[in-house]
Amino acid sequence: MKHKRNLVNCLPPRQTPLNQSLITGTLMLALGLPLASPMAAESQASDTLPDFSDSLNLTTTDVAGDGFLLLTNNQITPLQKATKKDKPRKDKDGSYLLDAQAVAGDGIISVPLATGSKSLIDQGGLEWFVNTDITFATSSSASAAASDATFTHSVTATTSAGGTEMVVLDDAFDGYNTLCVSLTGATGPCTTGDPDYTIYNQNGPATFDVNCDSRQLNFAAQTIGSLQVSRKMFVPSNDSFARWLNIFTNTGSTPQTLTAVTANNLGSDSNTKIVSSSDGNTTASITDTWVSTFQNYSGTTSTDPRLGHVLQGPGASVGLANIYFTDGGNNPYWAYTFTLKPGETKIIMNFATGQPSKAAANAKAAELVRLPVNTLQCMTPVEKTQVVNFKKTGFPWYMLTPVLASPNKITGGGQ
Repeated sequence: MKHKRNLVNCLPPRQTPLNQSLITGTLMLALGLPLASPMAAESQASDTLPDFSDSLNLTTTDVAGDGFLLLTNNQITPLQKATKKDKPRKDKDGSYLLDAQAVAGDGIISVPLATGSKSLIDQGGLEWFVNTDITFATSSSASAAASDATFTHSVTATTSAGGTEMVVLDDAFDGYNTLCVSLTGATGPCTTGDPDYTIYNQNGPATFDVNCDSRQLNFAAQTIGSLQVSRKMFVPSNDSFARWLNIFTNTGSTPQTLTAVTANNLGSDSNTKIVSSSDGNTTASITDTWVSTFQNYSGTTSTDPRLGHVLQGPGASVGLANIYFTDGGNNPYWAYTFTLKPGETKIIMNFATGQPSKAAANAKAAELVRLPVNTLQCMTPVEKTQVVNFKKTGFPWYMLTPVLASPNKITGGGQ
């Protein structure tokens, strides 16, 4: 049974007012909502909760008594970052559906505590939810990682039969583009608690960059060995992608070799399918500049955005040291190994795009590799010269003809 955001269908046996108030209190605590005193809760329950022995339909106001359980957008956002069984999803009409199991089945709603989220919406209407002020350490819930991305409106999504449907695509990620730093030569995967990695995390809230019309989130520097590491996450209003700048400065007196590894958790889970890559096949390799994935069709439809992951440019001074994408695997990763001289700064830049069709995701990923003018918005001239996994970003090389796989080599882009 599914429950819409504004209606809960209840078929329980008759409950006493006190039991009803205890159930309400447990649910409110799980949602992180204010809880009245036991006497007040009992009074509210007896005053406002009807006798539902005749299988009445109860609104959330009936359940909460004072309306606390009417979910606002701010309350929905942390729920969207919850684990799969407790995670609400959008229906085709834009309302939220919640499994009965999420209400009572496993005892709690899995909402991370002491975390925050900011959102940015791109030109295509894809809203990117970005983790900030993270105070716990996990590989999928890190500072500047995207906890999710969902369209704010219905889009024309392709189907397996070659047709289309109007639907709100959501659940792109369960944690995407986490940054892990290794000083031991490890190249992935980065997992929670692995001593070979330090996760970029627990470094306070991000701030919107006012010099970028608040389209970019700037994150504070974190000390990792002799390194100062910071991140910037940008979503344009005039294009459909997200960009991450991972900034590394060696504050020590000797050269430092490091490996920057991403950790990712895709919303497609075990239904993840590789659509294509820049090499024109469905096998990810360190020579690929981009890879595209989507959630495999269930019947004829797929409810997640089709994703393009942009990793590097051709001829860059620092290329991929490792990469892992596989069908059925929702935790892809990729890595870069490089050395910083004392006082030197280098930047690793990544992009991602979410689209209604596989063909659109492929085309956008291939476009982003060429670094058209929109991709370098909100970057300083110095930052452009410090990017090492794309070539010559300090001047408009996007006006030149890049060396890419020919379009007819891109496979799997029909829907």
